[in-house]
Amino acid sequence: MDGTVRTLAQRVLDGHFAAPHSDLYTWAAGCPAVYVADGSGVGAYADPSAQCSGGVSGLTTLSSKFESVGLTLPSYISGVCVESDRLSMVRHLGFSSVGGVVGWCARTMSESVLTTYGSDYSVIHGGSCTGPATCHQQMPYEAHRKMQPWKTSDVTDWLREDSYGAVTLIPTIGDPRCQYELASGTEDGAGACSYSYTDKDLEAFFERLDEAVVAAEDGRDRVLVLTLSVGSAITADDETRYGEWARRVQAEYLSTGKASWGSMLQAAEAAR
Repeated sequence: MDGTVRTLAQRVLDGHFAAPHSDLYTWAAGCPAVYVADGSGVGAYADPSAQCSGGVSGLTTLSSKFESVGLTLPSYISGVCVESDRLSMVRHLGFSSVGGVVGWCARTMSESVLTTYGSDYSVIHGGSCTGPATCHQQMPYEAHRKMQPWKTSDVTDWLREDSYGAVTLIPTIGDPRCQYELASGTEDGAGACSYSYTDKDLEAFFERLDEAVVAAEDGRDRVLVLTLSVGSAITADDETRYGEWARRVQAEYLSTGKASWGSMLQAAEAAR
């Protein structure tokens, strides 16, 4: 292993958690869609290796590379939103929990099924939803469901909770720099968020955390997952606010027992 990967592997041993983020959208580009408006969709895959060999092959290669650098492949994976049957594919490879649930994932659901969930999901089958990059809304839309993992098995109606489901879906409340936009309804899949961390983002997060603490009084854990992409530079102002955020979380929530840190595997255990 080179020095960088060796260091990352050691951090995992020291308590950090590493998991694969796939590019299934590219690998499964030629796979048949589960839902198509004209009725030509194939539904759930009975044999994912045969029906989506490119997707299964890509996930297999990713898993092998992950383990080849000395990391233990976990049961969790992200980055698998495709129009084909991702649930059958990840189950085939031994994964039991999935994160990174965004708008493009809902392309496996018909418009009529989406309308049963109350929120306006019309954009999913609209002209602007052309791929993960343009259809990246955090799913589900409902705020209370963003803090509760759930189990499912049916890719054609995966928003429906199924206590016997074979795959656990872990939603996220998004980028910490977009918390104000998400709370005010101005963030969208095309990236309306400015990706500039402001005091409004900080306060919006703590409002959401307080909601999770209150909701957990029913005896069931709630989970808040933040997703921070570091593909672009983090500014000095962002670093300052991250420090403020961490100190406040520690002082007001961790030290008082209101909340605790957890891995994605622990988050999956909170599923209904």
